[in-house]
Amino acid sequence: MVSATFGEKINTDRIVMDKTAREAVQELYPEACAKHPRFLDEIGHGETRTFTEEQLRNRLEVAHVFVSLANLVLLSRGKNVLAEDFKYYSPGTGRLDRESFLRLTKTLDVAFSTFRVTPTDFVVYKDGTVTYRRKFKAVHDGYLTVGDKTYPPSQTKVISDVDLCAVSFDDMGVVLSYAYGLMVEVVYAIEDPDAVAEIEEIKKRVVNQQAKMKSLEGQESSIAYSKCKSDIDVMKLDMEALLERVNSAPNTEGLGGIPGLFAAVGAKFPEDLKNLEGTDAEGDIEGMRLASFSYPVEVKDYEAFDTDSFTEMKDT
Repeated sequence: MVSATFGEKINTDRIVMDKTAREAVQELYPEACAKHPRFLDEIGHGETRTFTEEQLRNRLEVAHVFVSLANLVLLSRGKNVLAEDFKYYSPGTGRLDRESFLRLTKTLDVAFSTFRVTPTDFVVYKDGTVTYRRKFKAVHDGYLTVGDKTYPPSQTKVISDVDLCAVSFDDMGVVLSYAYGLMVEVVYAIEDPDAVAEIEEIKKRVVNQQAKMKSLEGQESSIAYSKCKSDIDVMKLDMEALLERVNSAPNTEGLGGIPGLFAAVGAKFPEDLKNLEGTDAEGDIEGMRLASFSYPVEVKDYEAFDTDSFTEMKDT
């Protein structure tokens, strides 16, 4: 959960004008829905009117922007972009209102300050609700406080399976509902023998270079010593990249959303979510508007979006 992390946007958008999101999710993922039947009830915001194709396409655009900047927006100006009667739901937390959801988001941002989401398969349905699938990666690099217990940073890398998310907006782009955590695909580790073999070869080269450096003790200022050290640094970077290919199996124990984060780092998920909620997120600050959303000025520093699309504004 981080205020400045952006996931990859994959263009697989679809508009479905003959089904509601609930109908489609029930049809596509019957086993997951049978396990968590309440998820269906929490999708959408009870919209009954008929949308035009252009209106649905606009909601897809808004959904892409929201997903890409969700935590940055929620942490800095959550009350500006979430409706007063906003509802959040996941199988692990149950339903939360706006204030509880924002406090929970802030707590998780402290514990997982690097949180990268890969969203795919955006679909908007005739009721205006947008669903998408996602995988996420995070690092437990901050203190996770649960009631009177604090879990120190473990630097554990968290890798998820695939869960389904659903989000709905009003005509101004204000978020009405947000649900995620319905596990729809288990990702199995794929052994990469080529990567394993290459790692072993790099290890041997590192040992050889280290032996060469040892023979050059007392000559630390020499070109030969500097080259050995530089070669070792490059090989270690190569090894880290290869380890990403090898150590890419999900470790959230098949759990979606927030409980999956806890499972990966060995923390006990609280029965009472009040023990997990931090302080209120910040409210009104100066920002800009993009695709019906208001964003902090700092967004201009990122290259993920065309800043020409931004309009200077001030929330009230």
